[in-house]
Amino acid sequence: MSWNRPQLKSGVDLQLQTAFNDGQWANVIRLAEKRFRTFNDPYYEVVKIVAESHLESPLEKAAPLITLQKLVKDASAVRDADSLELLEWASEGLLEDHEFSETFGPLKLRYVKANPKDKNGGTRCLESCLLHWDLVSAQQIAAILDRSFPSERSFLFWNIAVTHLLAISDQCPAGKKQLYGMLALKQMQRAAQFTEQHSGAEKNGNAPDRAIKTEEEILLFYRIMEAHASDAEWDAALKGPTLNPVYQLKSGRKDLFLQTIEVFERKEKWKTVYDLCKACLSTTDDKGQLSLLACDWAVWKKFLNAAGRIGESAQEVSTEVSSLIDRFLAQENIRSIYKRNIYLARVEAAFQFAQPNSASDAKSSEFEQLCRYIDVEAVSPACFEDVKGFAERLSPQEIKELAYEYVPRLAKETEDASKSAAVRTLAFKLQYLGLSSSKTIVPVPNDDPKKANDWKCIVCSTSNKSSSCTACLKTLLESALSLYSSLITSSEISQTPDCIPELAILAATCLVRLSGLHERGIDKPTSLSKTSRQDRLLQAALIIEDQLTRTPKHTRLTLVLVRIYLVLGCASRAREVWDTADVKRTIIDSLGPYFFDRLSTVAPTLVLPPNSPGRALMQGLKAHYQTSLKLRMPRRLADAFDSESYTAILDIPGYIERLRRSCTLVMGYVEESRAGRALDVRSDSVFDEPAVEEIVDETVLRDIIDYGSVPNLEASTSRPIWDVLRLGPDPSNIRSHLALSAESFFDLLSYKAPSSYKVTNAAQAAAAEQTYILESLQRLNTSMSRFLHARGTHLTQQEEMYYDIISLLTS
Repeated sequence: MSWNRPQLKSGVDLQLQTAFNDGQWANVIRLAEKRFRTFNDPYYEVVKIVAESHLESPLEKAAPLITLQKLVKDASAVRDADSLELLEWASEGLLEDHEFSETFGPLKLRYVKANPKDKNGGTRCLESCLLHWDLVSAQQIAAILDRSFPSERSFLFWNIAVTHLLAISDQCPAGKKQLYGMLALKQMQRAAQFTEQHSGAEKNGNAPDRAIKTEEEILLFYRIMEAHASDAEWDAALKGPTLNPVYQLKSGRKDLFLQTIEVFERKEKWKTVYDLCKACLSTTDDKGQLSLLACDWAVWKKFLNAAGRIGESAQEVSTEVSSLIDRFLAQENIRSIYKRNIYLARVEAAFQFAQPNSASDAKSSEFEQLCRYIDVEAVSPACFEDVKGFAERLSPQEIKELAYEYVPRLAKETEDASKSAAVRTLAFKLQYLGLSSSKTIVPVPNDDPKKANDWKCIVCSTSNKSSSCTACLKTLLESALSLYSSLITSSEISQTPDCIPELAILAATCLVRLSGLHERGIDKPTSLSKTSRQDRLLQAALIIEDQLTRTPKHTRLTLVLVRIYLVLGCASRAREVWDTADVKRTIIDSLGPYFFDRLSTVAPTLVLPPNSPGRALMQGLKAHYQTSLKLRMPRRLADAFDSESYTAILDIPGYIERLRRSCTLVMGYVEESRAGRALDVRSDSVFDEPAVEEIVDETVLRDIIDYGSVPNLEASTSRPIWDVLRLGPDPSNIRSHLALSAESFFDLLSYKAPSSYKVTNAAQAAAAEQTYILESLQRLNTSMSRFLHARGTHLTQQEEMYYDIISLLTS
């Protein structure tokens, strides 16, 4: 406990303070006893009890807990904040997390009620209750602080935020959720009313203290409105002069506007979304020019999405949208970033309000608008991601014309060598997109119904036995590698083009598809078809390795290469490449399974080095959870209150709850345990970690792998490369629970009583142990049967066999 030892309160003499800091507990007991007799201050009695808890006697070690129980039972007993902090520190490890709300929470509330004007003590008690997630006590303390210090505007919004958190929490007393929700809402509406009544006064510094002033407070207002307000209250809020989202956007608060729009999207109020976006996009400045504040692709996308859903006259809405887009395009001196958004909006509008062609051979308006966008943005590295979704929605012939005729012709017309290479790269990506789409590779019924269908490629008109056109893929691969080779050896291009790493990714993606891995099922990661070629994967790895020598730490290249090596069985090299990605702790929960999942199966020595178990691969992952989940809430929640960051206050609890229910948490501990068994290395039980121990069968564990940084050139109808290059299905709730059941089974069988444990009646102890084991096995069997019944496609065939065997052994 010494690592976070608290300081004694100010006023304590130096002799006692020094003895406490140095851990001289016998001296602390003697001095504290003496000070208690002299000053009759209960604080010194607590210091003595805390010191006794560091002695050897079990009774003395339990002294803080005994004192705590006495204080809770005695309703008249009040201890100051310093005494309670000392007791809290001394009780660490003696209380379960949920017991805080039955012990320290009520005691801290009791102190604040008795001393409502102690601002420092009250805020410390509030912070402690929040970090231990005792919302019932925290809400009452926050309310007392707000009443006691009405001029402290931060206390008002702390009170509102904590009341809202209690209203949406399971801790809220039965039948009072609506009451607390309405309390938070009414307090927030009153603050909003002050703001609206004194609109304009904020700029002069004359707004009332209890009015909404900052952006964070406005965000809190809208979050509480979303949770507790009626439609009529929303309508009233939108009509206010200053807190409405349009006014806030004009003030430069775009995030607030987007959050409001998302609220109405969740409520499916599409007309409201459309009107708000239209109002913002139509805003003009002093010169009568359209304001670019809302000219963001996120706003345009929400505007166009709502336009297609409001259910009114499509022609009328289409005309309004087109007119607004044309007004922007007619404006002069618009920066390129805004022009891109407007051009993209024009393409989206063309697809949103598509009209059937009158002539069969005429190009669709969607195709023409997409081509116009590519004319402008073809050299941009983001162009492919911009047009990918649109290109998929074209007809097969238009996809072919776009990828094989229009964009290549545009590349030839581009004089600058670097820009021409970028446009050619775009053409190759679009060609691959078409080849991976079910629109361009269509099944051809076989004459013999017993045989599998053949596949015909619309691009080259050849037939294939698989759903990939090998001829077109090889041609594309040769073209991409030819351009790649010419670019890396060219002396004409002064600056290295951004398209070179993308060409390496494209070539590797083609090789992965040519390897035949797309044909295998995700539950059969080790089974390859007769036509599968591992050499293609090696070629893909070599191309990326070569490119990484030129662009080291290129995340997209690194993530593809890691998976290729895992599939090839080169786990040690995969580890070396993974380390270069330098994945931080903040994203390890969402990205860790990309590399760590099932690693103990293919490379247990990598997970747990036998000669240096202290350097286990999962140490960083485990440290992240141990630090983040040490208390019910992290220290940064208290920091968010201090900085009045109300969005963080509302978001952190949800983030921590997701962290506690993460499949990655289970995976990290299970992988290390399995590696230890494979290598016959004794390791701690996974259930020694409190966050794992609290998981029960009813806990729904979440799979939150983030594939956003992994390149994906595939059409939406095809499996992305990260889905093809893996050792089995992703972590899931079912697989995680089965893994924990298996660990419980092995813990049960391998348990050995400590040598110091002596029994007086061996027969009785053996009978009790047998009863316990049988009951535990029965519980495990019930649990495993439940999850195995719903296994679906969450397991590989080998994992199914593994869990089936354990389930049989527990029956």
